[in-house]
Amino acid sequence: MDKQTEAAQYIRNVLKGQGFDILYHAVIVEENQQWLIFEQGERQIAIDSASGIWVKGSAVDIWRCFSKTCSTSSALIAIEILVGG
Repeated sequence: MDKQTEAAQYIRNVLKGQGFDILYHAVIVEENQQWLIFEQGERQIAIDSASGIWVKGSAVDIWRCFSKTCSTSSALIAIEILVGG
C-alpha cells in the first residue's frame, strides 16, 4: 500500500470510529496527479500523491496546503476541519 492510500485509510478509519461513514474518491488534478478526497457538506480534505494534506472549507474556497506530509496529528486536525469540530 502506498503512503497516499495508507493516509486515506487511516483518516477513513478514524472517521468511522467517530461515527462518520465518509468514503473518499480519486480525482486527477494538475499534471496527472491523483488526489484522494473526502467530502462532508461543503468541506473537503484531500491527500495528494506525496501524502500531503489539503483542505477546502467551502465550495467557493481554494485548496490550501495544510501539511506537506500526513502525520497522526495533522490527520486528526484535518478530520476536525472536515466534520466541523
